[in-house]
Amino acid sequence: MTRASPRPNFNSSKLLRFLADLSIADASEPKQSFAERLGEWVDFTDAITLLAALGPRAGGAGGFAPARLAAKLAALEADLARIQATLVNSISRQCRAAAGSDAIGPSQAERSSELEEFGYASYRRMHQALQREMDGALRPLREALRATLAQAGPDLQQLAALDEALDKVLAGRERSLLGGLPAMLEKRFEQLLAAHRGRLAEGGQVDLPNRSRPGAWQAQFCAELQRALLAELDLRLQPVSGLIEALRSEAVRQQ
Repeated sequence: MTRASPRPNFNSSKLLRFLADLSIADASEPKQSFAERLGEWVDFTDAITLLAALGPRAGGAGGFAPARLAAKLAALEADLARIQATLVNSISRQCRAAAGSDAIGPSQAERSSELEEFGYASYRRMHQALQREMDGALRPLREALRATLAQAGPDLQQLAALDEALDKVLAGRERSLLGGLPAMLEKRFEQLLAAHRGRLAEGGQVDLPNRSRPGAWQAQFCAELQRALLAELDLRLQPVSGLIEALRSEAVRQQ
């Protein structure tokens, strides 16, 4: 029986649990079942698309020889490991650079006031750029996995068709949810900035230029932003990892 590749599960993901820990998201279990929520997201045309993907497949590829399947699996696993490592490094590098730079804050000339305005725009741009990088790296791999699954026998061919249908049906919803993350993290930025300003006001202190020093509020925010981005990457990897696992199971079955 064909198993669907896992869709990103927002309510049980590391990402949502982390956002809930920061008090900027609700991680409680939804009252509706997944099927009920899916029904709200899918219109009649989408339902027909999903039904067609679940239907019996006519003809199709007969599958790979065991050695060829093993080789294809190894190549795709290597691609996944390389892409994941590249994205993790990119997230870590950019967040470290943001934490170690005062460029995101005001210029030296603007530091005369102890309560000067900070902008979140640079962090938002960085987050959105990393989101585009993640999507741009993972989408071709997912398409390559579907192409391989479509040639690996009737069951995996159906899985490839179902994953493609789900991707088309739920892509807009997924894009909307993930696209809202920078705005959610802006709330955390504002929380930390407000707490920082409160401490300055209470102590009659002048703000220091090196806000990104270890323990400073901006350094803390950058560390939290990095954790959120890595959790988002973990969420985005779920569909690809599910397809890899299906191919791996078929390779084991053929041994």
